[in-house]
Amino acid sequence: MNGRMTRLRRALAVVIAAAALVAPALAAQAPRDLSGSWRLDPALSGPRPTGQPPVVLIVQQDADRLTMEQRVGDKSTTSTYLFDGSPSATTSSIGRQAVGKARWEKGKLVVEGAEKTPSGGSLVLRVEIECSVDGSTLVVTESRDNGSTRFTSRSVFVRESAD
Repeated sequence: MNGRMTRLRRALAVVIAAAALVAPALAAQAPRDLSGSWRLDPALSGPRPTGQPPVVLIVQQDADRLTMEQRVGDKSTTSTYLFDGSPSATTSSIGRQAVGKARWEKGKLVVEGAEKTPSGGSLVLRVEIECSVDGSTLVVTESRDNGSTRFTSRSVFVRESAD
């Protein structure tokens, strides 16, 4: 009986140790709630037109979707990304129609799809949205590829306080 108890204790210790090692990795993969109001920090962001009005993102997230309203001056576009892998029709950050599928990848929301161009063609579009560990910044990286040229922009948003 004593030998059996010792083996059970060892087995339990191994299970506890394994859980302690795996839990942080699983937590790092868990989707973050990106909900909130975010203001663009032009100093930390990639190429931007000079004299651009303030940019604000209003993000609402639940278990099924993320809705992002982008306000640039007095203009606004809203995009909704579904987490079930089905295509989402959206308006890209530069005002073009796009269709993409969203998924969580290593703690980032990744949207991949196609964006229509004014000439009737299309670009391959990839958007990555990642929140900092402390929840204070949101980084949106957008890549557009027409087969011969790839353009990538990085926008850093700072969480606005909830007054």
